Amino acid sequence: WAKSGGVEAAKKVEAILDLLEKSKDSKVRPSLRSYSVAIDAWARSGSEFAGKKAEAIFNRMLSASKKNPSLAPNSIVFGGVINAWARCGGEEAAERAEAILKLMEKSKNPNSRANVRAYSATIDAWAKSGSAIAGFRADAILNRMHQRSKQGDTDATPNAVTYGSVVNAWVKSCDGGEEAVQRADDILQLMEERAAQDPTQDRPNTNMYILVRTAWKAL
Repeated sequence: WAKSGGVEAAKKVEAILDLLEKSKDSKVRPSLRSYSVAIDAWARSGSEFAGKKAEAIFNRMLSASKKNPSLAPNSIVFGGVINAWARCGGEEAAERAEAILKLMEKSKNPNSRANVRAYSATIDAWAKSGSAIAGFRADAILNRMHQRSKQGDTDATPNAVTYGSVVNAWVKSCDGGEEAVQRADDILQLMEERAAQDPTQDRPNTNMYILVRTAWKAL
């Protein structure tokens, strides 16, 4: 059900989770995977309420983990909630996605460390938000990634998806004004510079260049 997509599928998966939570049989209780699957089902649902539904399940999981530490959310669960919010669109959704990301950053659980997927999904949430401050917020997250990467956290090293989402956020923010497009262009240059210094780093792809050039022409 979880991977079939749609609201009805998400509701059915959550209904099964509800039954597991209410079960008095110690052998039939929800697992970390049970919660993860339910969150992913909502992320795939296409519902405008996907983020709220996924975060509500996440909060139930946090409560349950106080009695059962094995239910503590891992990076996959955190990422699922972020994805659910990212797919909703709008500034509120982007704010909630970033709030979940910050919980990851503060988490002392080694299994729930913020990683490039979570960062990239949060940046994508801002790119889809339609907010005038999307570029600034995406840039701020990218800067946090650079700082963590410099400190030795390789899981936080930006990749092509990350940079592409930042470029997208800038192009779509500030009504695509010159400042926003220039910053998007700067990101491409940054990628080129990092790749020149380290061959393992991603260079801008054709779609990124087309996006920025189209934005310049539209001014």
